[in-house]
Amino acid sequence: MGTFQNTDKQKQAYRYFVMGLTAREIAKLTELSNRTIERYISLGDWKRPTDTRSLEVKVLELVQSGKSYSEASKILGVSKTTIYNYLKRQRAKE
Repeated sequence: MGTFQNTDKQKQAYRYFVMGLTAREIAKLTELSNRTIERYISLGDWKRPTDTRSLEVKVLELVQSGKSYSEASKILGVSKTTIYNYLKRQRAKE
């Protein structure tokens, strides 16, 4: 097998991995195969950090990164209404 290269897709996949997404979710978002993502995780020895961020912060980060309310709700396992409510509260704070 060749050397393990750090491509833009791999960097993007790693960012999603650190956010807590599963290999299947990352594969869909990056348009790579599930097996490719699993290989990245294995060969790159990726470790999930302990995530102490609140759900509200995760929602904000996903939406700011360009995800729609629907995509964010699927990733986080909450309803679109929950996404909307978190963002509404965030806007009120600003």
